[in-house]
Amino acid sequence: MTDTVSRVAVPIFNGPLPATKFGPFPEIVARDGVARYKEVVYGGYLKSYFEKSLDGKKSLEFASME
Repeated sequence: MTDTVSRVAVPIFNGPLPATKFGPFPEIVARDGVARYKEVVYGGYLKSYFEKSLDGKKSLEFASME
C-alpha cells in the first residue's frame, strides 16, 4: 500500500509600491549622454501596461523619451 501525500501551491506576487519611481541609471545616462526612457511612477506604468499589454510594445512606449 502506497501512502498518498497532498500538497498545495500558493502563488505569491511581489512588486514595488505603486508610488515607486523607476528611471534610467544616472551612470548610464552620463556615459551615453542621452536617456532613452524617462522616469516613471510604477503605478502609472502598470496601469498603462494593462490597458495596452496586448498591443505590441506600447508598454515601452509609455516611458520612451522619443
